[in-house]
Amino acid sequence: MTDIVDTHSKKAFSDMQLQQALLDEQALIAKELLTNQDIIQLPYNPKATALHFPKYTHHAAFTITLAPEHCQTRQLLFGAFNAAAYRYLMTDDFSEGRKTALKVCQHVWRYLDVIDLTDENRFTWPKDYEAWRVNEDGVKTQSTGLSSLKFIIVDALALGAFTETLTDYEREYLVTLAKTSVAPWEEADARNLNQWFSQQTWLRRDDIGIGHELYTRIGSPKALMNSFRITIENALMYIQSCKDALINSFRLAGISPEDIPVLANVTSPDGQIQSYYIERAKARMLNRLRQKLVPLIDDISHLKNALELIVFAEVSPQYRKKIFDKLLANQPITTTEKNPPTRFFTSRQEVGLFGVGFLKQLALHAATLPDNAAIPTSLVESLLFSYLMAYQTVQGSDIPKLTLRDFKFVRRVNGTITHIESDYFKGRAKNNVHQVETLKTNDDIGKAVLRYIKDVTALVEQDKPLTPKIKVERCCPVNLTGLLCIACTDTALWHIINEKHQTQRVAPVFPKAMRAILCNGVNYRIDQRAKKTFEMTLPIEFFGFAHIKTSAVYAGSNSFDPASLINPRSHTNKTERDHYLVEVNHEWQNNCGRVTRAVMRDLYVNVFTASESDKQLFESEFNKAVEHIKTRANDVLGCLKIVTEQTNGRVDELGLVSAGAQIDGDLPDTIYIQDSPETVLKLKHFLAQLQEKHILLRECAPEFLFFSALPTAEWIESLFDNTRFSKASLDKGQAMYDQYQSHLPPHFTAQLS
Repeated sequence: MTDIVDTHSKKAFSDMQLQQALLDEQALIAKELLTNQDIIQLPYNPKATALHFPKYTHHAAFTITLAPEHCQTRQLLFGAFNAAAYRYLMTDDFSEGRKTALKVCQHVWRYLDVIDLTDENRFTWPKDYEAWRVNEDGVKTQSTGLSSLKFIIVDALALGAFTETLTDYEREYLVTLAKTSVAPWEEADARNLNQWFSQQTWLRRDDIGIGHELYTRIGSPKALMNSFRITIENALMYIQSCKDALINSFRLAGISPEDIPVLANVTSPDGQIQSYYIERAKARMLNRLRQKLVPLIDDISHLKNALELIVFAEVSPQYRKKIFDKLLANQPITTTEKNPPTRFFTSRQEVGLFGVGFLKQLALHAATLPDNAAIPTSLVESLLFSYLMAYQTVQGSDIPKLTLRDFKFVRRVNGTITHIESDYFKGRAKNNVHQVETLKTNDDIGKAVLRYIKDVTALVEQDKPLTPKIKVERCCPVNLTGLLCIACTDTALWHIINEKHQTQRVAPVFPKAMRAILCNGVNYRIDQRAKKTFEMTLPIEFFGFAHIKTSAVYAGSNSFDPASLINPRSHTNKTERDHYLVEVNHEWQNNCGRVTRAVMRDLYVNVFTASESDKQLFESEFNKAVEHIKTRANDVLGCLKIVTEQTNGRVDELGLVSAGAQIDGDLPDTIYIQDSPETVLKLKHFLAQLQEKHILLRECAPEFLFFSALPTAEWIESLFDNTRFSKASLDKGQAMYDQYQSHLPPHFTAQLS
């Protein structure tokens, strides 16, 4: 009997709707049936000749095949791969993480394609494979995959269906391969900003680099990170002020979103997107801005700087000055020039640094949104904010996860925010809440961070990510990171950054080194095409957030705990010599000055327990302490300059000339010390006093001893060892010290009182 359908009802279905409803219900029933069925495990196939390994986490899918011409050994190895893959992928015998071991199959199979297996290398080829991976693929010994290969063979032999197909000789052969020794692990490469720069040794050159004196600052995490912080925080505040200038000028001049083109919609007459038409659209937009905004330059602060950034982002480097001068003179700007044939603009649709797309967002905001709403942020602002978060030691992978909820604000009674605190969820830590350093909003970094958070969230949107996920770009001057770094030195922004460096007595090593790398470096692809190596080859990629975070940790914290070195429990001298004076830890004797050696030897002999755990802790902290002392001393030596005359400033108790004695042409962080007999006398007295009182300092002021007194002794002794003073000063100073040492005032009275 045919179903009766009320065709007059609004709820009546058409034939097509009924058919679709029946199909949907049928699919739902089939899905339910499949869900209730038992899962049937695929059987192991020992005769397989192709293995397909699926994509897993970050590893792409791949396939290896067994050809008839492959030798008996390769057939045996293929069988082991097949058996292990079956256990990893088709059974519950192992955890999910074991699947990652299968990636080595691809490398081993590739290696076996390029060698001949003979009787001579049948048992040694795994070690040859290990060396091949290191040389061919540039991996470290721990990343060759040999340990994974051993796991695969052992796990394959545990599958009965596989071992049943093997002869006793084949089984013993695989067992022997599984016993191959793995090369010791190599030390991991340092991933920090100092290491990233120091690889470019040509920066030491005066003609194309930054010169020897500035290059030495790269070795100091403190000097480099202070310069990095000053550069990034001021770049972010500068861009924010330029953004405000554009919003205000757009409102005053009546710039609408229609005045800014959508470059993705710019096409040629035949409908194709062509670079020339994109460049022409940029020229038209710049002429509109010229006509309406240039008359307002004197009335709106930072508007001139904002227009310079627009030109910097959209015009080819060699024509930036010419186009900017035309814009300020309110002269028409053309796309090209005939004599000689010239194209002024870039054809990139979006650069992230005050590009056309961002200008359209600002025009829309100026036209429609109130002052207290969230303000559009450019990609370059997000990058700068991410850099500052990495400087604050936020994990790189956690930066895109930050929201307003991760920040707390300390306010005055009137509502003004004075401090910014952040304790965010850290995915990779055992203790999953990470507290970062509190920022003051009267400091530049605090101002920049607070303004960025306000722009993104208006302090209202609690769950909105503060930044997109930003990938590390290849090292070149034309992408976002490259443009930003060059803008820091080639625009009006440089005057602010340089002045801040001078005010805070920090050498501008970061911006100058980045400019030298990007302007004078040679792209690695040119190396490849020319089939030769250039001295100034650029790194493949820019530094990442991990580089910044690690250097910030090195620069901002002490690498050891003095309390671990000053243990009040003690044993006899014999016990301590037997347990602690091991040969492996005596390198410091050759690397430290006389006073530091005396202090460390006293710690070694007289101050520690001999339990195994205390011994290991001491040895670790001891090496960190020596490294810390040398680092702090080297920071001073890198900035120290000996002068023969003092024309201004005051000489302190060590012969150092106080601030106000800056010599023209010297870096702002230069420390001056006077070459005179009086200086030699003062330094000799300091060393003698420290050697005499170090035990009391260890008991009363250990932080002062390790963080100040010993580093000072190190750089003083380095000056004497390297005969940095003139012979006349040394001789007369020594004679003066011998004569007056009993009358000289004591040191460290404040620390020992």
